[in-house]
Amino acid sequence: QRREIISRMTALSEKQREFTAVTENMREGFILLDSGDRMLAVNTSAAQTFGADTKNVIGSHVLMLNRSVAIQQALEQAKLEGAGQATLIRGAKTYQVLASQVLDNNSTAGTVILILDITDRVAAEQMRREFSANVSHELKTPLTSILGYAEIMRDGVAKPEDTRRFAGKIHSEAAQLMSLIEDIIRLSQLDEKTALPEMTVVDLKAITEDVCQRLLPQAEKAGVTIQVNCEKANVRGIPKILEEIVQNLVDNAIKYNTSNGSVGVTLKQNDDHIELHVSDTGIGIPEEHL
Repeated sequence: QRREIISRMTALSEKQREFTAVTENMREGFILLDSGDRMLAVNTSAAQTFGADTKNVIGSHVLMLNRSVAIQQALEQAKLEGAGQATLIRGAKTYQVLASQVLDNNSTAGTVILILDITDRVAAEQMRREFSANVSHELKTPLTSILGYAEIMRDGVAKPEDTRRFAGKIHSEAAQLMSLIEDIIRLSQLDEKTALPEMTVVDLKAITEDVCQRLLPQAEKAGVTIQVNCEKANVRGIPKILEEIVQNLVDNAIKYNTSNGSVGVTLKQNDDHIELHVSDTGIGIPEEHL
């Protein structure tokens, strides 16, 4: 009988070690409750989420760990439906609380609670919504212009000498529209992690000067001057993506500048790396958005 007890105790200890090893190495918060919602196990991740000491909370009611409405809702839903979930916000972090009942011979033996950090997912969804709203606005502007010029030409209101100019405007706005659509497709490819082209040696000086030259008409229209000072700089990279990086920086420096303002673009070799610097006299970027 003693040997049987020792054997069972050894097996239980082994299972306990396995259980602890699994739960302690989980990134998600894990809480195991008995049928009275008292905590039987709390892993380090859950304890850190709620700023608690694991040793001091074992045996206490789960609401002693956190009295949030989210945990109460998840527990109540789990008791009614077998599983429940809710969203918990603590400071800058957003968590998803998942509660599932543990059954033993069709009776409730306890509840398992998982706490998942979904902060990045929520931020990505917010950025996606903002992106969709911005894209809708950006697409509407050239389309409105194209429709306006096309209507004038269709109704015969335009003078013959103006037709060529209007056609040029339509072509320019259509090109802008095509550029926006290509950007959307490219973002979609990056989001889906589509294979990128091979990296090659790229003349970053030529790319930077070419981008600044292309954006010169836009700068003149906005009353902004561009000062370019580039040293010879070769880097390994993907030409199209490097070009987009430079274009985004310089385009924003022009777009968010002031009238009679200036944009400075410098490219220089700095020890073992190359530094591209774009400065402007505009409104700047708030610290939290950098």
